[in-house]
Amino acid sequence: MFCPPYTPNRVCATGAKYLPAQMQELLTFFIRFGGVFTFVVLEAMCAFLIVRYNDAQRSIWVHSSNRVSGALAKRTDALTDYVSLREVADSLAAENARLRLQLLLQPGVYPDSVSLVRADSSYSLLPTRIVRNSVASVNNTLTIDRGSKDGVRPRQGVISGRSIVGVTRNVGSEYSEVLSLLHSESRISAGLKTVGYAGVLRWSGRFPREVYLDEIPRHAPLIRGDSVQTTGYSAIFPRGIHVGIVDTFWLQPGSNYYDVRIRLGHDPANLDYAYILRYRPDAPRQVFEQSTADVR
Repeated sequence: MFCPPYTPNRVCATGAKYLPAQMQELLTFFIRFGGVFTFVVLEAMCAFLIVRYNDAQRSIWVHSSNRVSGALAKRTDALTDYVSLREVADSLAAENARLRLQLLLQPGVYPDSVSLVRADSSYSLLPTRIVRNSVASVNNTLTIDRGSKDGVRPRQGVISGRSIVGVTRNVGSEYSEVLSLLHSESRISAGLKTVGYAGVLRWSGRFPREVYLDEIPRHAPLIRGDSVQTTGYSAIFPRGIHVGIVDTFWLQPGSNYYDVRIRLGHDPANLDYAYILRYRPDAPRQVFEQSTADVR
């Protein structure tokens, strides 16, 4: 038994201990609302278990969270756009100048983002805004402001003006999640332009501008500075999209394959806009691969 907080003495007449007013108010608060706190904690645990061990509920959660986080990120971005408007305008002006200069000096050669449509009519480009981007974790993703209503589907390639960004994974009606190239599960086929050997791009989880090209055999005549580009082995990325350049390479003792470090053509931490590669469902390759899959 405790004295009321207004008792002037340290010990009540009944011999009970004195409890400071603040402590007694805190204790009263927990006694009054303890049931509510317990209910909230148990509900949160139940929700976690349901989402964790049920595929349907997990899919609903992923789509809903992507939509909410995308909307919040877009509103936050809108508030900061005015501050960075000059920087964005300068970046776009520099990119336009680079494209115009290349078109004028080399009429037969076009930048990647232009030549895709000219060289392969199976693809179309859809510009998009990146509203959320992470590069600091092992499994990084992006959120873009395009969804199913814009024709976006899972497993579509996403590129910037200078390199590849990733592959769409979860698609909502207005926003989509992109599995970044900087993700432990990302595996994209790429090859060396000069020597012709192909491998698989992998991120080490360390520096955002560095990835590794695996499965290059030790007898390959590698060249430092050689261009790395997509192979077109899958319909996600057509052949010839620039990825980066060979920074360095070495052989581990007893290994038959090189460790090849690639420096990306862009800075993944500094992306505002990108392009979605939409592959036509009626393209000859798509029709053929679908028919063979049905036979299997």
